[in-house]
Amino acid sequence: MKGIQPICFENVCWAYILGAAIALKKGQKSYQPYWALAGNLLNRMQRWEEAKVAYGRALGLCDDQSMCEFLLRKIAEADLPNRRCTTE
Repeated sequence: MKGIQPICFENVCWAYILGAAIALKKGQKSYQPYWALAGNLLNRMQRWEEAKVAYGRALGLCDDQSMCEFLLRKIAEADLPNRRCTTE
């Protein structure tokens, strides 16, 4: 996620985690970073089908071209026969 958009946090990943945690607490599941984070966590747990669904929801809520491209790559990675967790 690095380099996708300028942000005041030194580490953009923590900014997304914080935003997703706030959205989850407020019950706002229409917040795109919530779904991107959920997809990442599901991917790390090797729950690839669920990760693809979460990434797909994030993609549907996305309005940033570079983030859309990132999410499309993550969906494609979840379809790979030799699936692996990535930390991008």
